[in-house]
Amino acid sequence: MPSFPVFIGCTDNKREDDVLYDFDIWYCNDCDVGQQISVPPLEELYKEQRCFGFGTIWENHYQKFSEFIKKHSNSEGIGLEVGVGNAVVFKKLHDFFSKLYGVDYIDNPNYKNFDIKVGVFTEKLFDLESFDVIYSSHVIEHLPDPVDFLNICKKLLKNNGICFVACPNILKSFENLHFNAFTSDHLNYFTKNSLTRIANSLGFELIDYYQYLDHGMYLAFKKTQKHGLRQSTLNQFQNNFANYEERLLNYVQNAKNELRNNSSVYVFGAHGLTVVFLKILNDLELENKIKFVLDNEKTKHDRRLCGTNLTCKSPTIISDEEKPVVLLYMGAYEEEISKQLKKINSNCIILSSKE
Repeated sequence: MPSFPVFIGCTDNKREDDVLYDFDIWYCNDCDVGQQISVPPLEELYKEQRCFGFGTIWENHYQKFSEFIKKHSNSEGIGLEVGVGNAVVFKKLHDFFSKLYGVDYIDNPNYKNFDIKVGVFTEKLFDLESFDVIYSSHVIEHLPDPVDFLNICKKLLKNNGICFVACPNILKSFENLHFNAFTSDHLNYFTKNSLTRIANSLGFELIDYYQYLDHGMYLAFKKTQKHGLRQSTLNQFQNNFANYEERLLNYVQNAKNELRNNSSVYVFGAHGLTVVFLKILNDLELENKIKFVLDNEKTKHDRRLCGTNLTCKSPTIISDEEKPVVLLYMGAYEEEISKQLKKINSNCIILSSKE
């Protein structure tokens, strides 16, 4: 997709000031990984911290992932979180480990009074072989070089130390038709097998796996002295994409019909997925019929979604509408958001990708 905004949040700048790049994904037959061809400039992509993981599904994830880590960790050990974000998992585990450190690319007020470094994650930030546990929650899919990331983790881990990774499972997104699977800040798209295969080649062994709902996965890799590719099922990415693409295009066609036949249409989600939707829609006249983009994050309200002319509003704006139509394609979060929208306005019509 050409002319795609690098920053996928909301801004106060004019549209002509948006920094653009080509958002294209290629698939590797050898490793079964999807990856962006062009890496967007990270200083623009992460010019603001965007820790918008809230709601029941995210809250449960934070708790489940913390429990997954504790299951294989010694409370007397030393831990490191890479990509602390909003520090929810960090705070849950801070009192569990004898010492817990963190590192994030962007500073955050939540980091005050904690041992959290701000900067790029490199092996020079800490002593080699100094950690019993290193974990990251939804970080590896954002990295330009996930192999380098795992290599650094290995160098910083003690012998038999464990690296915990939580990230999306693209195979499950395909199977469950999650149209929010592809987003410009995700540089990598893994399956369980493809990520395990990469870790094996670097000297890690998979010791536990947990499938979180129908979209996420937790993997526990132990540092070993073994190297080499293990046998695994490949072509899962490619084999499941065709049906996914067909259903996505059908949804866009249904959305076109709603836009033609209704005067009060909204789209939910002030993020890159809405930009993807509008690119596929490829109809400026219909795009201009969308009144607002809705989002729960207050810092986005009354600001323009980058790459579009849409202004973001709180979902409560539909409360007084007679029969508003909301385009909803949020994957695993659709049920939760649908309930919220119906609570705001029981007469709203939701065009869900699940239907």
